[in-house]
Amino acid sequence: MLGRSCGEVAKLLAGSCLVLLGSAFVLQAGSEADAGAATNSVGVFAWGDNSVGQLGNGTTTNSGTPAPLQLPSGVTPTAVAGAGASAGNDPIGPQYAGYALGSDGNVYSWGDGTALGNGGGSVGTTPVVVSLPTGVSATAITAANGAGFAIGSDGHLYAWGQNALGLLGNATCHTSSPTPVQVALPSGVAPTAIAGGYESAYAIGSDGHLYAWGDNYYGELGNGGVSPDSCYPSPSVSTTPVQVSLPPGVTPTAVAAGGGSGYAIGSDGHLYAWGANGSGQLGDGSTTGSTTPVVVSLPAGVTPKSISGAYAAAYAIGSDGNVYAWGENSAAQLGNGSNVNSATPVLVSLPAGVTAVSVSGAQGFALAIGSDSKLYAWGSNPNGGLGDGSAGSGTPVVVSLPAGSVPRALGAEPGAISAYAIVISPDVAPSVTTQPTNQSLYAGQDATFTAAASGFPAPSTQWQVSTDGGVSFAPVSGATSDTLSISGATLAQNGDEYRAVFTNSAGTATSNPADLAVSAGVAPVITTDLPSSQSVAQGGTITFTAGASGSPAPTVDWQLSVDGGSSWISLGPLTGDSVTSGPLDLFENGWEVRAVFTNGAGSAATTALVISVT
Repeated sequence: MLGRSCGEVAKLLAGSCLVLLGSAFVLQAGSEADAGAATNSVGVFAWGDNSVGQLGNGTTTNSGTPAPLQLPSGVTPTAVAGAGASAGNDPIGPQYAGYALGSDGNVYSWGDGTALGNGGGSVGTTPVVVSLPTGVSATAITAANGAGFAIGSDGHLYAWGQNALGLLGNATCHTSSPTPVQVALPSGVAPTAIAGGYESAYAIGSDGHLYAWGDNYYGELGNGGVSPDSCYPSPSVSTTPVQVSLPPGVTPTAVAAGGGSGYAIGSDGHLYAWGANGSGQLGDGSTTGSTTPVVVSLPAGVTPKSISGAYAAAYAIGSDGNVYAWGENSAAQLGNGSNVNSATPVLVSLPAGVTAVSVSGAQGFALAIGSDSKLYAWGSNPNGGLGDGSAGSGTPVVVSLPAGSVPRALGAEPGAISAYAIVISPDVAPSVTTQPTNQSLYAGQDATFTAAASGFPAPSTQWQVSTDGGVSFAPVSGATSDTLSISGATLAQNGDEYRAVFTNSAGTATSNPADLAVSAGVAPVITTDLPSSQSVAQGGTITFTAGASGSPAPTVDWQLSVDGGSSWISLGPLTGDSVTSGPLDLFENGWEVRAVFTNGAGSAATTALVISVT
């Protein structure tokens, strides 16, 4: 995608510039004075579907209006992207996630566990850090279905997530990667811009070529339909990058992707498209797919300034400042007040006098930042993707950002059913949303206190402790997360009080204090002892049963001695009060078994039982 020049954007956003890298805007943020006041901050706002936590707000509840997600304190977002696919039009099925590039060079992810890139695998409802190689920071990001991509500061392109159809570009398929792997671009070629679709992805190389990889079922690799690999259920795949066949002498200046189609702005000023075209999403006046790039039929004299793909539709900002849309329109996603598909670009009905600064297509809806500093949305999204509380609109409506907010940038999200925007918004002082609760335990046990607060930007956390009944509090060293853990509480800590202090640029909020009550506990006493010996025939088994009282309830460790009780070996997994041996042999005759019960107040061992095998 190609943005306005820095000088043009600066007229709209003093002190900062939007630079487009492939499919995600990168915001080169200035100071908070950009908004004319020191009480504003830049953050990622998200809204719409939240079925797998893709709003990043700690819940799985949908939201019809934008709300900030909590990046770490002090981290400013510079780019954002959304992952996903249409449930009925992707052979792998949708895997939704969101990504943000932070001012610290980290990539943050949330949503479907496969797509997080942090080595995990469970749903992440709050942002986690993608595990790029040590020393590598990210300079650009994009997303596909269940996968993320980042250009690294080392000049390599990294990908992570699902890889059913070769989407990671590392010469494999059907092998997902929970951490980033290198996309196998040709030797010596560095990525300069990237874009992700559903099951395919794209990169502009430093050699001036456009590369594509992944699924090629609809010809979305743009290389004439050549598919060197086959990955079920698609017979047409390339697991490594191949060149898109742009016309001779044409180099790509921007790239975008949709659901089964690709788009590029050429150095000749034309907009090119290739791949699926059942709804007219190639914009060439036909509904016939193409395995090589065709020219999108923009109005005479209009050249493309930026491009965005979507599910079966696409959008471009023209040199005249208008937003053009074409393709599928069953959800009114072309924004022209109708539900009729169009195989050629039509005007999106922005308000009179409003031109577009940026545009982003999603699944059934689209977004645009207007020259009036408002964020517009149109199309259909029953889970709140328009951000105005409605389920849909055939023409652009204003997204309900907080009063005084200014949208800064959008990210590519062709398969997403949620929406993301980088927004400068008035700071909001912290407000405690989760109060810590009193903890009562025995000496030696662990205590955990949890507190949380809202606020924008995300507030920092500092736990404090009082040892004088709440008269004074002092910081707990290193305790700066929402959860405070105290390992092996002692009697000396009985009566201590703990509270969390949340701080951002707009103010401070302090939680209620929570008490820590530590009791001495009662050492274990054996209540059910083992006999001193037990006989069994060769091949038979023995069931051992023991018990002990104590506070807190003691744990049990079954132990074995093969040297007459001189030394003991823990039997590890055998932890119940009653255990049964395997079939015993003659060489085990004379071995001894005992149970050791332990809690924070002490330990006690049963009589050692001598096994007699006959």
